[in-house]
Amino acid sequence: VWVGLILNRFFSASSEVTNLDLLTQLQKEKGQEEGLKVYQQLRWLDDPSAPTIIQSAQKTQLLAHQQQILKDISPISNKAAKTYLAQARIALGKSVVDGVPTASNAWVLKGDKTIEGQAVLYNGPQQGWYTPAITYAIGLHGAGYNLTGITPVGLPAILFGTNGKIAWGSTVGSLDTNDVYQLTLNPSNSKEYLYKGIYIPFGHKQVKIKVKNQADHVLDVYKSKQGFVSTWDENNHTAYAQKRSWEGVEIETLLGWANAAKASNWDEFLAQAKRVAASITWFYADTKDNIGVAALGRLPIRPENQHIQLPAKGDGSMEWQGFYDFSHNPKEYNPQKGYVTSWNNKAYAGLRSDSSNFSYVDRVNELIEPLESKAKLSQQEIWEINKTAAWSDLNARYFVPYMVKAAQSPKATPLAKKVAPLLASWDLKLRP
Repeated sequence: VWVGLILNRFFSASSEVTNLDLLTQLQKEKGQEEGLKVYQQLRWLDDPSAPTIIQSAQKTQLLAHQQQILKDISPISNKAAKTYLAQARIALGKSVVDGVPTASNAWVLKGDKTIEGQAVLYNGPQQGWYTPAITYAIGLHGAGYNLTGITPVGLPAILFGTNGKIAWGSTVGSLDTNDVYQLTLNPSNSKEYLYKGIYIPFGHKQVKIKVKNQADHVLDVYKSKQGFVSTWDENNHTAYAQKRSWEGVEIETLLGWANAAKASNWDEFLAQAKRVAASITWFYADTKDNIGVAALGRLPIRPENQHIQLPAKGDGSMEWQGFYDFSHNPKEYNPQKGYVTSWNNKAYAGLRSDSSNFSYVDRVNELIEPLESKAKLSQQEIWEINKTAAWSDLNARYFVPYMVKAAQSPKATPLAKKVAPLLASWDLKLRP
């Protein structure tokens, strides 16, 4: 459950191959230079105006220049890109791969933002569509635990819950803890790849899979120095392997999550957070009116010649140089504004990753607006925030004022002038 369902599904995603496919198609259609310009418009590295979860943090990372793309990476065939996407859809789920607009949300309020005067943690985890659901409610009272919460079936860690002293929850992290490596194959032997100047063989094993009422299925598994091979691109004599920072520390990550449920204060909570290698954003509240948030995950130290958005060269020239210390991970404790919000949005200013093209159009703004609109909120109002935020049209907040202004101009048609008051009075919600 932990490795197969949780780590592989929620913490193995990468957009590097799909980004490369987009760049390849654009350059094929528009030429090298113009294709790159269009790509940069569609896959920007950073929008400083994008709302962040942790506002007090700004971290720098080693980054290559965009021009490095043209020198260090080979194109990908459309066939290989489709194969990679199909495999990712099976492993990660349609909602993750296809960008279905569902995402986990959370907000934590200090007592001075609530009428009751107590800290509140609200968490709406979205883990895809399942029948039956993969999570269930539990109570665990014994063996050092005293908690209630929800967690996937069969998982030792309680992902969302409270132990009477603290409450915890999470949304998916945006730290880039995974890389895909493009391997150059030996033209004379496709089961060898170039590494540090010579062709070396892939690691290989056969896995026998039992199938009911059918013959056993034998799966050939290949592994490079970086990780398991997921896709072969015969047209370009390349293959793709994935490296994930949680590999090798799966149990340590699980124990950190499990023992966080025993914490009674922020420091004890962070001591367990430090053990978690997967990219996840943790939220915290306690009965002493403290709140906090931390962006978890072992963030690799990448070489300067590696572009963050695209597959790295697998020839040994772009290997990770270790990991940043946990002190580098952004955290915020009792922020001055009195609350923390997330809708799987950008974790902190300056974030870079293969899928970090966040923008100022973000659903988290629909949480921020009601939290800012009143000095104190009741329990019912806090519950209602999620519903109204889910109904919001994200583009309307930005386009409606311009549309109303245009509809009121002398050159506007009679129909536009008639519609303008209706548009101006619209609360920007798409109710069912």
